[in-house]
Amino acid sequence: MVAVELVVAALVAGLASGAGDVATSALRDAYAGLRQLIVRRFGGDEKAQETLRRFEDDPATYQEPLAEELGATGATTDEEVLAAARKVLDQAQAAGVATKYSVRVSDGGKVGIVGDDAHVGTQNF
Repeated sequence: MVAVELVVAALVAGLASGAGDVATSALRDAYAGLRQLIVRRFGGDEKAQETLRRFEDDPATYQEPLAEELGATGATTDEEVLAAARKVLDQAQAAGVATKYSVRVSDGGKVGIVGDDAHVGTQNF
């Protein structure tokens, strides 16, 4: 999984955390932290911020535009953003929140992913 997919998967998992009582406060807090880092990274870029808001309302439609904004603003190369995304995915897995991707993070940044009937081996960021 490339960095942009990691961040988008974490945002999707965070959005899923708002549904029902399944999510823990740790997951909600991790999502809020990731979102805050992304908003800060977007800075005053109104288009990027609007894309994030639209993504939160309709993730399926705005996934690609958000991925483009994440890349354009450098959010997908920001180690703090990537660490926060991994934390969201870890908390989602611990809370049993269903996500499109099953992500396992270990050894300080090695990520393997299984999703959509595919398997990608370990990748180093």
